[in-house]
Amino acid sequence: MVDISKAAWSGSLDGSAQDAIPTPLNPLYRYLRVELIGKAPALMVLGYLDPHPLGDIEVWYGSGGETLKLQNGRLVGSAGLSVAWLRVAYQQVPPGWASVPADGAKFSRVRDELPGYRAAVLDQVLLKPLDQPAVAGQTGANVWFSESYSNAQGETLPVALFGVNQCHAKSAVVYSHQCLSSDLCLTIQAWPAEKACS
Repeated sequence: MVDISKAAWSGSLDGSAQDAIPTPLNPLYRYLRVELIGKAPALMVLGYLDPHPLGDIEVWYGSGGETLKLQNGRLVGSAGLSVAWLRVAYQQVPPGWASVPADGAKFSRVRDELPGYRAAVLDQVLLKPLDQPAVAGQTGANVWFSESYSNAQGETLPVALFGVNQCHAKSAVVYSHQCLSSDLCLTIQAWPAEKACS
């Protein structure tokens, strides 16, 4: 863990660091560029993969003690931020990125979150492919999707965007914009940025 913490960029997700992301990066680690909206970016380092039947859960660490858990590119856990998702479970298996129907797919997820320990918040999810790239620039994504959310409490999270690289046999999310609450949104990108498919 000490080595992983040292490999993470000294910038933190609270946006206190204003320096550019350092180069070169240690080739022994995988990195994510993470940015809270309106703050300076930080780099997180992959700590380990937690095997799971629906896809390995990637556990990423920041230098300030932040942790993000991603499964198939989706946030399924967080710690060290103002909102923490303690547990996320899917009641139906979300479709793989390569098999999302043109008219979209619906599924549901259950999450526990802090503060206030809100247990078993049930979100209805609508996943849709997008015709046009959602984000300009060099993201490495060649296919884009949106996810919108609703729940019985009438609380909706902002729409999430996912940029997927489908150049290889296995689809991989290389860019996303996801929110843990209505006012805590993260832009997450594989780093260094993937090369776009031609």
